Amino acid sequence: MIYIRADANENIGAGHIMRCLSIAAALHKKGAEVTFIGRDPQTAELLKKQEFPVSMLSEAADPLRPETELPELGRLLQKADGRNVITETTGSAEVLLVDSYQVTPAYLRELNSILPVVYIDDQMSFAYPVERLINYSFFADARAYQKQYQSAGVKLPELILGPAFTPLRDEFRDVRRMIRSKVSSVLISTGASDSMNVLELLLDRLLSGKTCFNQSNRTEGTPVEETVFYAVVGRLNPNKEHLFEKYRNHPGVRLLYDVSNLSDYMKSCDLSIAAAGVTAKELIACGCPGILYSLADNQILPARKLDELGLMEYAGDIRRDREEVLQRIEDFLKNMSGAAGESIRREQTALMLGALDGRGSERIADRLLVR
Repeated sequence: MIYIRADANENIGAGHIMRCLSIAAALHKKGAEVTFIGRDPQTAELLKKQEFPVSMLSEAADPLRPETELPELGRLLQKADGRNVITETTGSAEVLLVDSYQVTPAYLRELNSILPVVYIDDQMSFAYPVERLINYSFFADARAYQKQYQSAGVKLPELILGPAFTPLRDEFRDVRRMIRSKVSSVLISTGASDSMNVLELLLDRLLSGKTCFNQSNRTEGTPVEETVFYAVVGRLNPNKEHLFEKYRNHPGVRLLYDVSNLSDYMKSCDLSIAAAGVTAKELIACGCPGILYSLADNQILPARKLDELGLMEYAGDIRRDREEVLQRIEDFLKNMSGAAGESIRREQTALMLGALDGRGSERIADRLLVR
């Protein structure tokens, strides 16, 4: 039995749930029984189409004070404790996987006294008192963790580090793709919530008469609609009705809402624009050249690292430098669509596909099912 404690809402987005779903699917294939534990109503909304049971905590607890949910969560885990699932291949396992930035040492320590806790980290906020720690970032550093735990006087957990453990769904495995000579499609993903309405900002900028980035694909004055923008509208997007009303009949826009085959668009679109969250890793696994922007503090370091490695360009933090970020995105599209664009895209795709093979969820599942 594997329990997963994670949430999704308009403020934190859906990244925690989505990567945990990838891990849950891999665990299920290996014979494990998986149950999600959430609190926010949006969590149940996102999970209702999935095959995994969900136990919802009451909303009385303060999300900024995770210890307030411990009495209820503790009773739930203690009630289930001991119901080990045993198979020939995996043996027994009883683990709580936690994926949340709203954790404290006291919260994790209490949970770890009930069940072995595995924590997904990409911030190194403190020395997490857990049994195992996952950090699949390209900048994950075992020595940094060793130093942090030594300074805190806390036992170092088993470390599961590096991009080989990036939790992606099966459709992102071993991707092959064709590089077209001209750019005809751009995928835009702004996350599940997009509280800053970045999608509309981008579309208005790129659809304006002033923007004619695909110089190799049209003559001056040709309408930009020749390039189609596939824009992902997240299920938690508070502006979705407005977006559909505004762009419903626009010849240059295809709005994608609640699609089950988003990976197909990642594999087929020539370029991408995305927030630097879970989607960035999916785009890398699909070999879709793109540019990232950040809209949360935890996205800045990963985006800079991906830029440094040449995997994705980074336009900056759109919360602080909106005009500069939009201009860099526009310049990126021009460069990648110009005379040398095809060779640049071909080189970047090869680099991306060599960086992620899409098997990280399976590797994590294997580690979780070993005592």
